[in-house]
Amino acid sequence: MKTIRLAALIIAMAAGSAAFADDAPPPVQPAGPPRDAWREVKPDNLLLIQTRYGTVAVELAPEFAPNHATRMHKLTAAHFYDGKTFYRVVDGFVAQGGIGEDEEAEGGAKGNDKR
Repeated sequence: MKTIRLAALIIAMAAGSAAFADDAPPPVQPAGPPRDAWREVKPDNLLLIQTRYGTVAVELAPEFAPNHATRMHKLTAAHFYDGKTFYRVVDGFVAQGGIGEDEEAEGGAKGNDKR
């Protein structure tokens, strides 16, 4: 049993030292998406959301949700979302922000009616 452990240790050390050899090839960099995977986004369908973590780009799709796109344009132009937070985020699915569950839908936070 000691012979097997010793052999495994020697093999592991040899493999590990090969990673530090001067003639070792550089690590393989992952390939990015192909150039044809990118497309132009119409500026009027692009929302840029500034967060403390950086800028998030959101593309509106009026061909799929025309009422939603129109509403988002109106609300962002009126600075409705300024200072609001995302209160529900499900990774890879949805991010909900703006008025939270404990706020009034028409005027903003309770006690801060903007009508």
